[in-house]
Amino acid sequence: MVEKEQYKILVVEANEKLRTRMYDVLTSQGMEVICENSSIAAIETLENPGSSPYALIVSSYRMPKMQGDEILKKAREVSPDTRRILVSDAEDLETMVRAVNSADIHGCFVLPLNNDDFIAKVNLVCRQFDKIKKHETLKKVIRRQNKQMFKMAADFKKKHAKYSAKIEERKKKIRILKSIGRHGAETVDPEKPLSLEEFITKNELDFVSEAFGAEFLRIAEHIRHIFTKAASGLFLEIAEFDYKDILKNSSEGKEYHDEVNKLLPLVFMLLQKKGENFAKTDAKDLLLDEFIELSMSENMTKAFLKIKKYDARVVNLANIKEFLVQKNIKFGIRDDNLIGAWLSDSVNYDDAFVIAEGKEPQLPKDAEVTYYFPRDFLKAGKVNDDGSIDFKDRGDIPFISKGVLLAEKVPMVEGAFGRDVLGDDMPVPDAVDFVFGSGTGTVLSEDGAKIYADSDGQPHLDAMGNVSVFPELNIEGDVGYETGNINFDGNVVVKGVVKEGFSVKCATLTASQIEGAQINLTGDLNVSAGIIDAHLIKVQGNVQAKYINNSRIDAFGDLIVEKEIIDSIILLSGACMNSTGTIISSMVTAKMGVDAGRIGTDISKPAKFRVGVDDHIKSLLIKVDKKIKKNLDAGAELKSEISEFKKEDEQLHIKISEHAYTQDRNQVELNGIKKKMPALEASGNMEVLYKVTKAVEQMQKKAKEAENEINSAFARQDAVAMEISRRKGSIKGLEESNRSFVYEKKGLKEFSAKDKPVPEVRVNKKVAAGTKIDGPNSSRIIREAVSRCRILEVKKGGGDEGGLSFYEM
Repeated sequence: MVEKEQYKILVVEANEKLRTRMYDVLTSQGMEVICENSSIAAIETLENPGSSPYALIVSSYRMPKMQGDEILKKAREVSPDTRRILVSDAEDLETMVRAVNSADIHGCFVLPLNNDDFIAKVNLVCRQFDKIKKHETLKKVIRRQNKQMFKMAADFKKKHAKYSAKIEERKKKIRILKSIGRHGAETVDPEKPLSLEEFITKNELDFVSEAFGAEFLRIAEHIRHIFTKAASGLFLEIAEFDYKDILKNSSEGKEYHDEVNKLLPLVFMLLQKKGENFAKTDAKDLLLDEFIELSMSENMTKAFLKIKKYDARVVNLANIKEFLVQKNIKFGIRDDNLIGAWLSDSVNYDDAFVIAEGKEPQLPKDAEVTYYFPRDFLKAGKVNDDGSIDFKDRGDIPFISKGVLLAEKVPMVEGAFGRDVLGDDMPVPDAVDFVFGSGTGTVLSEDGAKIYADSDGQPHLDAMGNVSVFPELNIEGDVGYETGNINFDGNVVVKGVVKEGFSVKCATLTASQIEGAQINLTGDLNVSAGIIDAHLIKVQGNVQAKYINNSRIDAFGDLIVEKEIIDSIILLSGACMNSTGTIISSMVTAKMGVDAGRIGTDISKPAKFRVGVDDHIKSLLIKVDKKIKKNLDAGAELKSEISEFKKEDEQLHIKISEHAYTQDRNQVELNGIKKKMPALEASGNMEVLYKVTKAVEQMQKKAKEAENEINSAFARQDAVAMEISRRKGSIKGLEESNRSFVYEKKGLKEFSAKDKPVPEVRVNKKVAAGTKIDGPNSSRIIREAVSRCRILEVKKGGGDEGGLSFYEM
């Protein structure tokens, strides 16, 4: 049975009567109980548990601001080991089942509460908590022991490396001494010829026939060159004959044994000293281009040789290899045996021989995404002559059923660098990937390559590449005090006005009018009348309205306005289309350009435009970078704190070891004294017996003090381990957050790179003087009013003849 007063329990309940009842039931069992009546206070209490962590948190499902399963989900992040129980009404039973899965809850209770069942369940989960903590303690001890073993192993490894180095050094000295003993000091004379045995010993060749054969074959061609050149200088011809003929014509095959023993080392020394220089000089003197033709494939991954004129003295393996060096051919050269076979077997010298073959590059394949639903199907409705929108005529709205395949992605394939015969790398471009996300109402296949509908509804693709399926919410009147703020995972249609002070967060919003409200959409915004005094409108799709007055709009898509845009700030990744209206005293940034009817008046403040630049995406990237940096700074601070805690843990470990040694030493001394006590008592020497008894008491006191210090250090180690664990959990959360931010940045950059910027303003009626237009590289202020014009940034200069280039608006 669980010991009383062993566990701390946190009760979160808004109902005071039920909260008091649970408090009384739990404290009657000797448990320490903390009660909170709000979700925020509960989380703060859980994050600051005091000296020991909470074994259990009991939360009601119906809580203000944050529901009970959300509280328990947050509790799991803050304190993973704390057990979690949810209490709810019977009508929320289905919700509780989902909560068990999402928040990993260890128990549920349906009201009314039964005291005995409640206590039994609490005792059960508390025992589970106790087992987890004991398991963590054992793991901590094992980690500490593993750390010591690792240090010992590292020390042994260092010693082994040190001793191995000494052994190698001594072996080297032994080899030197043996060499000196074998040849004597006079053998170092470079002018004195070596015998064959001395040459083999000096060059550490194996004294076997296979080694002789291999060495001879390696230098055979050089020997041929030496003798051929010497003979040509004396106008002699060298006859070629087989080795077997030598044996046949010599007595018993040993006639020239002594001469060979003297001559072969001299040949070796000659080749070592002069063979390389001779080959190079010979190749240059003979102008190999007259005898050999080199060609390469278009991408230089293959080199071909063709014999133009054959001469055995010139066209041989050594000269061909020198020829390749001269031509800078260094990668993928064929094996010497293959080259030799080609030289000996060539009959038709018109045939080209592949002398070197590089590595062909492997081109990458970009990712491909196929969508199986129309993406640009819906407009707000039919636009009337006065610029308003008829909601009844909204076009054909696609509707899909659960299980339908919505999108499919063929993943990108990275390329691989190649290498040409010159040894240079052949780089390939990076493969292009695309964001492929599964949003609300969809499910991603296990391989991450397909997205299916998880519910019936309207398919939707947002600007960040996420596919969703949305239901539709219809509001007959206004969004105001009767409805409150709207937060809906789907499309919202408001027949009335979204009033000032209220917010709407959804996929696509269609409304009659927006007055000072906050709008945050993953799809399009369609307003029948106009947008007034709204300074927080963020839309990932297009915006369509009759007019805009004193508002701030940030949109990934296009802005379509039938009438006027007045005193507003517009940031668009798309185009601003106001071909029949007027833009007055506003600042408009549009990556894809502006199509305006009239710009400015004679008495209004000049309008400002920035076209061909995506300030909207840039501002979002800056915000994401700030969030990433904030998380990195917080993570660095947490890592610094973990480092300090680890230092403290090491000191505690030293302290525990010292006190444990004191305990062991006292125990040994006490055991020795206990063995001597009977003899002392029998001797009757009370003075000595008294001193020994006092010494025993003192030793027992020190042992007890050491035990208390050890227990205190272990308790502090537990607290330190918990602090480290909490901070590591926080770091993990920050890292996960940053991964999502990096993914968001990738999506923003992909979206911004889809379309080429259009640095252009088209005016269908008149643009007033004073209007300023900025492009990516130039700007212009309109000095005089101009009618029906097109203002764009152009590049001048440069061209085929070179020279400086510049941009002009």
